[in-house]
Amino acid sequence: LCANALQQFPGRDNHLRVVAELARVTRPGGRVVISAHAFTARKRRQGWQKEGPAGGHSGPLRFIHRFEPGEFRDVLR
Repeated sequence: LCANALQQFPGRDNHLRVVAELARVTRPGGRVVISAHAFTARKRRQGWQKEGPAGGHSGPLRFIHRFEPGEFRDVLR
């Protein structure tokens, strides 16, 4: 289980490395569950950034990457 941690890594290459490592340490036939913050239309309208300081209710995080649905699916492939 990787709950709201993937978005703490900047850059697609790091996202791919994290997912690859999760797959590597999962036993054959096992499952990996990943959740991450989404960059929704509502967040865009409200002026949220795709990357940068978390803001909102995320607490004192210095960096966050918000995933668009297609981007998230691509990283998980």
